[in-house]
Amino acid sequence: GGIRFAVMLLLIGASAGGSGGGGSRGCHTRALDRAREFGLVRALTMLPNGNLVAAGRFTIAGGVSANRVARWDGTSWSPLGSGVNDTIFALATLPNGDVVAGGYFTIAGGVSANYIARWNGASWSAVASGMNTNGYVHALATLPGGDLVAGGSFITAGGNVSAYFARLTTTCPATAPSFGS
Repeated sequence: GGIRFAVMLLLIGASAGGSGGGGSRGCHTRALDRAREFGLVRALTMLPNGNLVAAGRFTIAGGVSANRVARWDGTSWSPLGSGVNDTIFALATLPNGDVVAGGYFTIAGGVSANYIARWNGASWSAVASGMNTNGYVHALATLPGGDLVAGGSFITAGGNVSAYFARLTTTCPATAPSFGS
């Protein structure tokens, strides 16, 4: 339907305007052509201000350099810092607006981050000590109380045994990340 089509236009960084065929068929074709520029998108999350964050396996978003993660403000794409060094599989937004990314990466914004990292709107940081070697994060969700859950192929999370599932508990989501069992 119309919602899926509108999201597709946002993901590839195309504006709603421009030349080309009318109707949904013409726009759909343009969107698919531009999707090659954007690359593979694996995860989406919405920020409290209505901006969209897309992540996956791409290095350009709408003509802008963006290492696997970018923000759409309704008009244009922008990178989230210097991004990450490999694929992001999952995104979640915390109640304070921070974004948590999980995936196959070990560096986020130039800092070591073992498969999970946090973007605070200005910079990336590691989440605790992350996951064990080759312990990729495939899924993230924010719980109603603000805690975060992660699922993936990891055996330890934050140094704690937590096979395939972990809960990130914080007393203040902006400052105190730690993994609970």
